[in-house]
Amino acid sequence: MEATGDASIFRFIDKLSPEKIAGINAVIQLEITGETEDVWQIILRDGGKEIRNCRADSPTLIMTCDSEDFTKLLNGQLDVMRSFMTGKLRISGDMSFVMKLAALLG
Repeated sequence: MEATGDASIFRFIDKLSPEKIAGINAVIQLEITGETEDVWQIILRDGGKEIRNCRADSPTLIMTCDSEDFTKLLNGQLDVMRSFMTGKLRISGDMSFVMKLAALLG
């Protein structure tokens, strides 16, 4: 199993190109659980993105996932929608932004 960490998080944000996130202002908090626990915030602001290894004060969206499942999601081995429906991926916050994010990552 590949360890979840900096490389995995950066692969996630690499999917969010400046063209795709132009005009979006949001904070996504990723809570990784399991063998490799960690919390990250991804700040999207007018086509730019910033990543911090800490909790966000007021995230737009909170995504919680096991480290192994998160790696599988990034590698395309696990379907995002199925993961959400089965509880492997938990999402809270602005659900309209969830739909935007799904389109951005798709």
